[in-house]
Amino acid sequence: MKIAIVGQTPPPHHGSNIMTETFLDALNLNGFPEYVFVNKEFSKYHEEVGKFRFAKIHRIVRFYLRLLKTVSSGDIDYVLYFVASGGIGLLVDAMILISISWFFKTKYILYIHGMGYSSLTDKGGVISAIVKRLLSKATFCLTLSRSMYQDIQDYCDRFFIIPNCVPRKDEEMLNKMYSSKAVTSVHSGNVKILFLSTLIESKGLSTLIESMPFMIKEARNFELTIVGPWRDAVFKEKIFRLIEALNVGEFIFFRGPLYGTEKVRELVSSDIFVFPTYPPEAFPLVILEAMAVGLPIVSTEVGSIPEIVADGVNGFVVPSRNPQALASAVIRLIKDEIMRQNFGRASRRLFEERYTFESYRKNLYKIFKLIDATGGMT
Repeated sequence: MKIAIVGQTPPPHHGSNIMTETFLDALNLNGFPEYVFVNKEFSKYHEEVGKFRFAKIHRIVRFYLRLLKTVSSGDIDYVLYFVASGGIGLLVDAMILISISWFFKTKYILYIHGMGYSSLTDKGGVISAIVKRLLSKATFCLTLSRSMYQDIQDYCDRFFIIPNCVPRKDEEMLNKMYSSKAVTSVHSGNVKILFLSTLIESKGLSTLIESMPFMIKEARNFELTIVGPWRDAVFKEKIFRLIEALNVGEFIFFRGPLYGTEKVRELVSSDIFVFPTYPPEAFPLVILEAMAVGLPIVSTEVGSIPEIVADGVNGFVVPSRNPQALASAVIRLIKDEIMRQNFGRASRRLFEERYTFESYRKNLYKIFKLIDATGGMT
């Protein structure tokens, strides 16, 4: 079985790109050398993700020509494609895949890392028809969770579920620092709350800032550390205006974007991980990283998160865009050190059971064996 893998590796660093790199790593370790990787490279910087740029048109054309050259050779059994979940990116991916399946009779496997397909297929019209065709013509679909499969089940009934994992090198760092407990909080004496993500509206940073006055009324022995790159100046200005209006700046520390060892140090030195993300969040890697270092999690009822965070076991799951509910959950953890410790141990246990790189590698091995054995039939 020879496969063309289509995705984008970092930069920029975000979930789908990181998992493309992790997928290739697992594929190599599993001994599947018969593949060709075609890098999409539509966006080169965080500021370009999800936005129109004239430079992208040139990159898309170059990518399409590379992919045509690959599939026209005639010896590709499948194209495995890390597909976008919405916007112009999804339409571009759909037209590319529909065209190569039409002209070259190429079978394709969709690797789905986002949600929101059902809302598109329900709308009707041209876009709905394109998305329905994209899903229904896929030989297989790979999804990250049961809830993500439910988003596409009306149009793709041949599927495998393969949860995300922490990349191998990152997991090694996380394990080492979690075991040694070598890092302590820079701001000792307070409960350290960590928010780690690209700083965009959909990750829920506004809700987190809005929740702080409710927290401060109940407890002042905490601080919030915010880690991640800003994607646009407008949202950055909005957040700083909100902080000033609510008079909560003394509790907040911005650390900027951190990667590798610096990011892991920030995780290990924290007490609570908070991620109040909004739809269409699907399966956030950052929650897995926080679980790997034994942090209790507070997140939202979005995408796969209720399948990752066991409410009342290793954290709390609250409604999205609800500052008061978010604050109540965080306050419970601030006030109860024993609960933080118990939830943290549960996070680490769940991570070891479900979300290690080794688990991902084994799952991928089984899936490829099944695909190879079926020859595209179910």
